[in-house]
Amino acid sequence: MGDIISLSSFDAYTNVRPYGQSMQTREQTAAYKTIRHTLIRTGLKPGTPISAKALADDLGWIDKAEVTDHLTYLAKQGLIDAGLGSFCTKILQRGEVYDLYRQNDVLLAAALLTIEPGQQGDDDTLEALEGQIGLADRTAELFNRIAMLSQIEDLARRIDLLNDRLQWFREQEPKWLGADRIANELDDLQQLYASRNWVLLQEALSKYHDRRIDNLAGSIGKV
Repeated sequence: MGDIISLSSFDAYTNVRPYGQSMQTREQTAAYKTIRHTLIRTGLKPGTPISAKALADDLGWIDKAEVTDHLTYLAKQGLIDAGLGSFCTKILQRGEVYDLYRQNDVLLAAALLTIEPGQQGDDDTLEALEGQIGLADRTAELFNRIAMLSQIEDLARRIDLLNDRLQWFREQEPKWLGADRIANELDDLQQLYASRNWVLLQEALSKYHDRRIDNLAGSIGKV
């Protein structure tokens, strides 16, 4: 398990706050951010067992009880699965994956509807990310930028949560859609974002999600 959840590639976090706090406060803690990032952003296959003790030992500055508390919260968010005294990365049925892609499309459309025509988006840092992070992470970053432009905190949080729930599936998309196609799609979406043409961006996002939903039926067995 140690090689699966190793945190050696992540920055060391400090100033950990006590757990058992409000949702917003919890999600701002270093421990929560580190655990969530480790479990969601490192390509763990669905159904991979998660050991609270191993995570605590690997971190070194947080005890097993606090790790368990954060894992329980992540399970309530639908990011991982929980059983009797055990946790594992989220296992989704095909219908649930359909729903996640469709929810993501609907929430992004809702975010775009709240943006004023001509409102500025921060595309400079998005361009800098090309070639430095994977396609799935670039996609999540773009969608988070769209969500933040809405200036609706709850909407932004829900899109960020969906990004994490879809992360593993986005990492598998090159197997059934092709990496070049995904890169071209992402470039097109990023250009529309940079041009501030929110209507065309919403139409492109709808087609983006439709392609994934249409291809999903034959793809789950390939991942």
